[in-house]
Amino acid sequence: MSLGDANNNKFKDKTYFSRLNFRDYSHDSRKRINISFWSGMLKISIEKDKNNNGFEYEEVISSYIPQSKAKVFYNELKVFYDLLKAGKIKDSNTGWGIHTGMGDNQKVTCIYKSEEGLPALFIAKVDPQGNYLENDTYVFNSNNYMFGLRITDMSNLKFSNENYEYFELEQLMDLMKNFATHMDGVIAYSTVDLNRYEWNRMTTKINAIGEKNGLDFGENRSGYQRATGNGIFSNNSRAQQGSSNHTDIDAISEKYSLDDDEE
Repeated sequence: MSLGDANNNKFKDKTYFSRLNFRDYSHDSRKRINISFWSGMLKISIEKDKNNNGFEYEEVISSYIPQSKAKVFYNELKVFYDLLKAGKIKDSNTGWGIHTGMGDNQKVTCIYKSEEGLPALFIAKVDPQGNYLENDTYVFNSNNYMFGLRITDMSNLKFSNENYEYFELEQLMDLMKNFATHMDGVIAYSTVDLNRYEWNRMTTKINAIGEKNGLDFGENRSGYQRATGNGIFSNNSRAQQGSSNHTDIDAISEKYSLDDDEE
């Protein structure tokens, strides 16, 4: 799905909805956590079943999390996770989280241990005095919500359930970690860069077909030429093809302002 329009208006960026979501099966709250991405941010929303039919949900509150805050939130979730597994969280009035937003009223997104002893996600809008203007909580499913099978007799299918105690919390941690890691642009750039060679091979073949049919694509610049020159690290004993007109990357950057954001 396209993530933006050609006019570069960020407010018209398209929303991409994640396949990952969390839905309450244990408490009959008819709530879910919805995950989407917009304008370089991860949006996490607490939603309520609108008609009590499980098909149409409406947003109660949400938080937009940029890449850097996703990294911080992952770290906080990891601290909470380790303490929870160790049985060191004794009350439901302590949270681990982040703040987001730049205006007077900002958002707080945190994880805490609910009164049932389960992880719970809390999102709130807070005024400059620290008062909650609006807030909501999603309590994660019970600890036997997701399980694997430990089969002791394959012939007669005898098995026991192996519960994944904090499955949804672990998914939330993975989400924050993956978003923080992948939004650095490395994977996107490497994909484009590696595909560049495949694209060159394809266009070379298309050009050859076109020229046989009388089409003129201009000079073919897809051929490979070994880098040459007399720099201090050059190995001039290698076979070289023709003379060198190469320019170093620093000179190109200065000439064409590669570091600027101008298009």
